This record gives sequence, structure tokens and C-alpha cells, in this order.
Amino acid sequence: MSKGEDLLTILYKSQEFLIELYRGDQLAKEIIAENQNLRLQIKDLQAQLARNNKVEPSNLEQENKQLHQNLKQLESRNLSIEAEKRIFIQRYIDVEKQNEALANLYVASYQLHSTLESQKVVNTIAEIIINLIGAEEFAIFTLNEDQTELIFMGGELGDKQRHKKRISLGKDIEGQVALSKTPYRAIEGEHLISIPLEISLAAKPNSEAVNELVGVISIYKLLAHKKSFTDLDYELLNLLAGHAATALLSAKLYQGTERKLRTIEGFINLLRQN
Repeated sequence: MSKGEDLLTILYKSQEFLIELYRGDQLAKEIIAENQNLRLQIKDLQAQLARNNKVEPSNLEQENKQLHQNLKQLESRNLSIEAEKRIFIQRYIDVEKQNEALANLYVASYQLHSTLESQKVVNTIAEIIINLIGAEEFAIFTLNEDQTELIFMGGELGDKQRHKKRISLGKDIEGQVALSKTPYRAIEGEHLISIPLEISLAAKPNSEAVNELVGVISIYKLLAHKKSFTDLDYELLNLLAGHAATALLSAKLYQGTERKLRTIEGFINLLRQN
């Protein structure tokens, strides 16, 4: 998927969230109105029961029973509406978080593609992982030239990951992820997630598109204030992976071209001197 298509995906998701917020706002107004109506009905029933209890005629006993039953039903409905309102409020908060995270990723994607220096790209990816995902210990790996090893390029390694500077394909979780091009997500434990960095190459006639592996991102530990790795984090990390792969590959190709250009210029200068 191209950079433009990725950005359109982010904008499309934002539109979906905005539509959901509008629908949620209408639902909230309906819930609040119904809640107020039920409170008034409960108040009226309670007042009527109080009046009936003062008179206490025998012919009012059946009516009182019915009123008590109606009151219980209304109270039950009121509790149900309160629960729905709490769910909606939480959903509203979640959607706000999603919108904010998507907006931050949208801005960060421009930062990723604003440079063609590999180390600056890696540093930007690291900043996004810290600020957007909330990772404390993580690693950014790129695939070496002969495609046999993952090379550590940046991140914050903990004591248990100090040895992860070079990882052969198929070895450790990162190597398995690189070999299979399949994300890994732990249910529990310190090693939370590893995700491949891939870029889709144009398909040849009568053939399917090919995904080329660029590297792997692994997250081992979250910051203290971050309770757990959420589904939103996973979605954001997947979106980031596409941008990161494109930016890293672009920087690699540019630097390779620049080296070749300098070699050619040096050779031409040498010929001129002779």
C-alpha cells in the first residue's frame, strides 16, 4: 500500500469515528431524555403510593400492589439506562483516544518521510513508539544485505535483550517473525509483540504482488503508567509498520544511490586528472 493510500486509510477511519461520535451524541440525548422521563414517573408513583397509604381503604390494596410493581419495573429500567449511559461514556472516551492517536500518527508519518537518512528515520520511529505506543523497552531491526540476519538499529534494550544485536532469521521470536512475515503477540509476559516491517512491491503481469521484508519492530516492556498493550496499540503499530518500512527502504535506496554516485564522480575526476 502506498503512502497516499495509507493516509487515506487513516482519514477514512477518522471519518468513521466522527460518524460514530455523531450517532453516539444522538443516542446520549435520547438516553438522557428517557432517563428524565422515568425519574418523573417514579416520583409520581411514589407520591401516589404515599397518598394511598394514608387513606388505606381495602379497595386500594390491589391498586397499591400494581403501583409497587410498576415502580419496580421503572426502577429496573432506570438502572438499565444508567448502565447504557456509562457504556456510552466509556465508548465516547475510547473513540476520542482513537481519534487523537490517529491524528498523532498522521503527523508522525510526515516526519518519517521528511528525511532520507537511515539513522534519522530510525530515531523518528523510536520517538513514535515511545510517545504513541508507550513502550519503555523495544528494538528496531533491519534486514542485512544478504537477508540472513536482523541488525539492531535503535531502541531501548533491557538487561534481558542486551544480546539482541544480530539475530539470524528463524532464531528467537524476532527471527521467526522475519522468516514467516507473521506478527507475534504474547498473551502475557514481558515480550509483548513483534511485527514485521514489509513493503508491497508492484506485481509483474499475471502474478501476485510480493511483500518485501525490511525489518522487524519488537516491544518488550511498556512504560510504568501504561497498564497493558491494547487492540488500539496493535492497530496503530500495524499502521506505523507500513510507514516505517517505506521510510527505511527509501533511505536505504537513496544512500546506496548516493554512494554509487560519489564513486562514479571520483572515477570521472580520476580520468580527468590523467
